[in-house]
Amino acid sequence: MDHQQGSARVHYGWLVLAVGTLAIVGGIGFGRFSYSTVLPNMQADLGLANGPAGFLVTLGLTGYLILAILGGPLIARFGNRKIATAGLVVGGAGMVSLFLADTYLWVAIFSTLAGLGSGAVHMSIFGLWPAWFAKSKRGLASGICVAGGPVGMVLASAALQGLTPLYANKAWQVSWLIFGAYTLAMAVFSFLILRDHPSEKGCRAIGEQEQTAAGAARPGSLDWQSVYREPLIWVLGVVYLIFGFTYISYMTFHVKHLVADIGLPMTSAANLYMLMGWISLISGVLWGWISDFIGRRRTLIILFV
Repeated sequence: MDHQQGSARVHYGWLVLAVGTLAIVGGIGFGRFSYSTVLPNMQADLGLANGPAGFLVTLGLTGYLILAILGGPLIARFGNRKIATAGLVVGGAGMVSLFLADTYLWVAIFSTLAGLGSGAVHMSIFGLWPAWFAKSKRGLASGICVAGGPVGMVLASAALQGLTPLYANKAWQVSWLIFGAYTLAMAVFSFLILRDHPSEKGCRAIGEQEQTAAGAARPGSLDWQSVYREPLIWVLGVVYLIFGFTYISYMTFHVKHLVADIGLPMTSAANLYMLMGWISLISGVLWGWISDFIGRRRTLIILFV
């Protein structure tokens, strides 16, 4: 049955977006953004200075980078749904394993594993929206999905505040157990619900009034050499490199700085981090929606300014 716009039935694409966003909560929100809240607790328990603690984050981001580079060819071969599911399994397994880790070496290994999963989840989930949403709706869809990261920030902050009085310096391990269990659960939902293309559910992309399900273009073979020869790809890569370097450095040690250098109680620092999460959540949806009207380039320029 063709689930068209305007029918009484909710378009399946919105369900894909909902599950994709919840997957981002686990893969990115917990797998990447939760480090800031968990790190002070990990440092206290393992006796780590900022250098070794930062190296753990570097290992996780290295795993993320590897899958970001390899993600495109893997997705082209196996599809977004399978890579997203595999990423959630690997990332969730890494987080659950951190619950059992009691030495720096094992924490480093499992942090890398979580990072690998995080990169796969990010690449594959956001790769769904060009198929499921027309260009006029794609910014809103991406903005909603981006909000999964800040949701993870908020939940990670709340979890650590609730667990610290119960488990003291071991709260970081219990936190990773909860984060990992959620991520593994989302792997099941992603495999069952996500689809690579609307035609698999007999429908057309949201916002594509004129496109029929039968005539919808599906991604085929891609000439990767042409991709790497495209100058805009490299420009965007450099822009994202600069952006990533600044925000990762800031976010990773934000809570640690507030607690160790300024002297704020852990609860107050976590609340401030949670506040950043709420603001980021609203901002992602808002600016994604705005970009549908004024274009991605203008939106990026405004945001970077």
